[in-house]
Amino acid sequence: MKSMKRLAYNLVLASGLLLAGSAQSKIITVNNEDNTNFNPGVTNLVTAIANLADGDTIQFNIPGAGVHYLLTPVNGYPLITNQNLTIDGYSQPGAVPNSNPIHAANNAQLKIVLSSTNGNGLAVVAKAQAAAGYAGFAHPGFNGNDYAILAVFRGTNNWFKGLAFQGMATATVGGTPGPLYGIAFMADQPDLQPWPFANAGHWHVSGCWSGLDPATGQPVYLANGQLAAPEYAMGMQRNRAVNTALVNYAQDGTIGVAVASADPRAEFNVFLGITAANLTGLNYRICGNFFNVLPDGMHNFDVAYLPNALTLMSSDSGVFILARQGDNIQVGTDGDGVNDDQEGNVFGGVSANPSHNPAGVPNYHYFDAFYNPGTGTNIVFAGNYFGVAVDGVTRFTNACTLFTSFNNTGTVRFGSDFDGVSDALEANLLFNNYPFETQFPAPAGTTPETVFDGTGTENFGGMVAGVRMSFRGNVTVGNDLLPYKYANGSFSLLTPFTNYSAPFMSTAAGIIPGLSVSSTTGDIIGTCASTNGGAYSNIFVDVYVLDPESWVNGALFFEQDLGLDFTSTNGFPQGKTYLGTFVDNGPLDRDPAVGSFNFKASALGLAPGTQITVTANYSADPIGTHNGRVHTSNFSVPVILQQPIKITSVTRSGSNVTITWTGGTAPFSLQKRSTIKGAWGNVQTGIATSSTTVSDSGDQAFYQVLGN
Repeated sequence: MKSMKRLAYNLVLASGLLLAGSAQSKIITVNNEDNTNFNPGVTNLVTAIANLADGDTIQFNIPGAGVHYLLTPVNGYPLITNQNLTIDGYSQPGAVPNSNPIHAANNAQLKIVLSSTNGNGLAVVAKAQAAAGYAGFAHPGFNGNDYAILAVFRGTNNWFKGLAFQGMATATVGGTPGPLYGIAFMADQPDLQPWPFANAGHWHVSGCWSGLDPATGQPVYLANGQLAAPEYAMGMQRNRAVNTALVNYAQDGTIGVAVASADPRAEFNVFLGITAANLTGLNYRICGNFFNVLPDGMHNFDVAYLPNALTLMSSDSGVFILARQGDNIQVGTDGDGVNDDQEGNVFGGVSANPSHNPAGVPNYHYFDAFYNPGTGTNIVFAGNYFGVAVDGVTRFTNACTLFTSFNNTGTVRFGSDFDGVSDALEANLLFNNYPFETQFPAPAGTTPETVFDGTGTENFGGMVAGVRMSFRGNVTVGNDLLPYKYANGSFSLLTPFTNYSAPFMSTAAGIIPGLSVSSTTGDIIGTCASTNGGAYSNIFVDVYVLDPESWVNGALFFEQDLGLDFTSTNGFPQGKTYLGTFVDNGPLDRDPAVGSFNFKASALGLAPGTQITVTANYSADPIGTHNGRVHTSNFSVPVILQQPIKITSVTRSGSNVTITWTGGTAPFSLQKRSTIKGAWGNVQTGIATSSTTVSDSGDQAFYQVLGN
C-alpha cells in the first residue's frame, strides 16, 4: 500500500511520468516545448530532467506536427547526475531514425531541437561543484565560463539520441560569456570521490545533429550570419586531484555506432561547426558520423566561410576533433567483422589557403594533439573519407592537415592491418589540396597539406623518435608527402625524419624505398632500408598504382629536397590504388638479400606502362596479425612498369644452350636450377642483350631471366 501511495504522489506531481517496469525505472514523457511552463499537467524538459532517477528514460510526445524547438532556459537545464539514462528524441511522433548506409544520404527526420540561440546555457563547473557540495575543484578540465545545453556530472552509462542542437557559439550566464557545448560530460575530482567511479563515462551520443535545421536538412544561421551551433558539439573533460597525479576521465564513450550495434544506421550523427568533439581521456569510439558534411552526403560545409571562424579557430579549437591524452581511440571501422561497412566517418574539407579563405583562417586540422599527458597509444583511423563525398568520387574544397602531433610513445594505425577481416573496408580515402589551381595559384613558397606535417605545436617538433605509424591500403590523392613530410625546400626536416625512422629500420642507407626502372609487370625490383637488428625484423612491401595528381602538382612546389640536383624536383608520390603486399625474402621474392627484392608480380595482372609506387612496412609481428606493430616508410619515387621478360626460344647444339627473350631492361641475369623445386643460382650476370649462350651438358635444367 505504501508503494501505491508513492506512485500516486509522483503522478500528481508530474502527470507526464509513466512507469516502465518498476518504481526504480520510469519513462518521463515531455509533453510541452515551453521550458517556462510549469502548470499542472505540463512536463517540459526542465521538469523531466529534474525528476530523473537512475535507469529512467525521457521520451517526447509534444502535440503538433513538425519540428519542436525547445529554448534553453535562463541558467540552463538541471545538471544530470544519474546513471543508466536515455534521452530519446526519436520517441517524438513523426521522428524517424536514419535507415541509409553511411555512404548515402542521411534520411533521419528529427523533431526535437534543443536550442541555445537565446544565448543561455548551464555553467558546468559551478553546477557540478554545487551538486557535489564542494567549495571548488582543484583542477577541473572545464573552465569556469564553459557552458552547455546538456551537462552530465558523475553519471555513467547515459545515452542521448535523436536530438538536434542549435545555439550561439558563445553563451552568456550571469553576464559572463564563454564557449558553448552541446553536451558536456564531466568527471568528479578523484580524491574527493572514490576513483574510478563517478567519472561520467560509458556515454553514447547517436543519431544527433548539430548546426542543422531538421526541417530543411540545411545549416541554420543566426542574425549575424554565424552558424547556429555550439562551438563544441560535445566535450568530455577530466578532473584532477589536488596533487594532479590522480586523474579521473569522462571515459569511455561512443560518438555514433556502438560496438556490435543492432541498428548501426540509426546511430549516425551529423555535426556542423568548428569543433565536433573536445575529448580529454582514453577509450573513445568515433564511428559512423558526418563531420561538416550535409545530410545529403554530397555537399561540404566549409567552416572557413563563417564570420566567426577566425576568432574561434585561433583559440584552442580550429579542428574537427581535439584529443588530449588519446590512448585507445577508434576513429572509423574497428575491423571486428560486425557492422564494419557502417562504421567509417565522412569528413568535409576546409580551405586553409588565403586565396580561397575569406576569413583568413589559420591552418586547420582534422585532429589536433594526441599528446601529453597520455602516451597516445593504439590510435586507429580506418574506413574514413576525408575531403570526398559519400560516393567516394566527388571532391570537396580542401587544404587541411590531418594531424598536428603525437607523443614520442604514440602508436597509430591509419588504414588496414591486413589481418584478413574487412581489409578493404579499413582503407581510408584521403583527398586534399583541391581545387589545386585555386588553393595554390602560385605554388612556389607555399605549403600543401599532408597527413603529418612535422611541425607539431606541442612539446616537440612534430616528428620525434619513438612514434610509430602504420599507413597501409589507403586511397590517397592530392596530398603532400605521405605519411610524413620530410621535405620543405630547406632540408630542415631531413634530420628529424631520419631520427623518426631510426627505431624501426636501419638508417645507415636510404630509408625510403627505391624502385628499379627495370621493373616489369612480372618483376617488381627495388630496395628498401634493412632492419636495424631490433624487433621490427619483418619487412612487408605494399604496392600501389601512383596517384598522378599529387605527382604532377607536387613538382610545382620545387622542393629541392626531392630533386636529383638543384635544378630538378620530383612530385609527391603516393598510392591511389592498393594492389598487393609482398614479403621481403618471402616465397615470391627472388632476391635473397634483406632489403633488396625482386618480386614475382605477374598475379597482379598489371599492364605495361602502369606507374607504381611502394612503401616498406617494418613489423614486429608476422604478416596478417590483427593490429600488428607496424611502421610504414614514405612512398617511393614511382617507376613505369616495362614489358615483362618472356623467354621466346631455347635451342641446344651439343652442349651449348642458347636462350632468347623479349621485354625487361638490361643488364639481365640468367639463373638456373636443376630440379623444378630447387634453388635458383646465377649462371651469367650483366648480360647486355636479349640473348645468351651457355654450356650445359646435363639432361635436365630450368632457366629464368631477370632484369636489372
